Amino acid sequence: MAQEHGAIGCLIYSDPEEDGYRKGDVYPKGAFKHESGVQRGSVMDMPVYPGDPLTPNVGATKDAKRLDRMEATNLLKIPVLPISYQDAQPLLAALGGPVAPPDWQGALPITYHVGPGTQAVHLKMVFNWDMVNCYNVIGAIKGSQYPDEWVIRGNHHDAWTYGANDPLSGLAALLEEARVLGEMSKKGWKPKRTMMFCAWDGEEPGLLGSTEWVEDHAAELQQKCVAYINSDGNGRGYLGAGGSHALEVLVEEVSKSVTDPQTKVSVFERKKAAEFVNASSFSAKKTAMASKTATLSALGSGSDYSAFLQHLGLPTLNLGLAAKAVEASTTPTLIPMHIMKNIRIPGLLMGLL
Repeated sequence: MAQEHGAIGCLIYSDPEEDGYRKGDVYPKGAFKHESGVQRGSVMDMPVYPGDPLTPNVGATKDAKRLDRMEATNLLKIPVLPISYQDAQPLLAALGGPVAPPDWQGALPITYHVGPGTQAVHLKMVFNWDMVNCYNVIGAIKGSQYPDEWVIRGNHHDAWTYGANDPLSGLAALLEEARVLGEMSKKGWKPKRTMMFCAWDGEEPGLLGSTEWVEDHAAELQQKCVAYINSDGNGRGYLGAGGSHALEVLVEEVSKSVTDPQTKVSVFERKKAAEFVNASSFSAKKTAMASKTATLSALGSGSDYSAFLQHLGLPTLNLGLAAKAVEASTTPTLIPMHIMKNIRIPGLLMGLL
């Protein structure tokens, strides 16, 4: 957005309002960002296209024809540098102009303004444009009845740093799935369709491993891929699911049949309880309690499902359990007594949370 509006450079930082002392104890005492910490990430314009910037719509193989770097439309043409909120504070304090709107106010001990300011900033940056390999790890169990129909399961294995949460919490689940099905296969069990397990590389810089594999095998995937099931991170708590709405019935059936190990009810019921507690109005709470079906959120961009769904139009799911805290409102909801008599709230609700 900065580039589109004429900026010649951009500094970005994580405000302590979102990741820092406002949320809890900072490193090393706690898990939140220290004042000198800098977030890693990618500013490649992935809505234009993900994957190798130099090989749009073509697998980035050894002999692929590559664009000149200046021709890549998803690479920004202005310098962008992430900094810590410690370094951001004096720059923000030097800004004048109108006071920033509430949504732009952070947790630093200053009044946030939108500018302009009188201070000059000098950016000195070094870029590394080396060509390096990405390593996808892919295994398959051949289907007994429909070997040319593929169900593909994927999670990336690369990380910006150590990756305990992103991606290894999700990859551990995928590896366990593959291990169990592999043991079953050794004992004679076979899936009806071919099952493929994929550990993608290069997800963090721009969905590189998955996108280039999909582009290189596009024609075969369009003929054979029945569904792609993605995960990224995974934890304890509440089911999150997004994807192709034709798969909603499948997700509903599975979520009602899988028992949550902590609460001993189905993951569907636990999610339903969380939606009830988080509902902002009485009517929304009533709707949440009455719901008997699962819904899938729409998928944007940002994980390895992107090429399967948005390039090839294949049925896609993105799944994970999130340990998101459920915060009850401090303001009681007043419900008319004649309505309350007509509402049945399951006794298990309090136990679910």
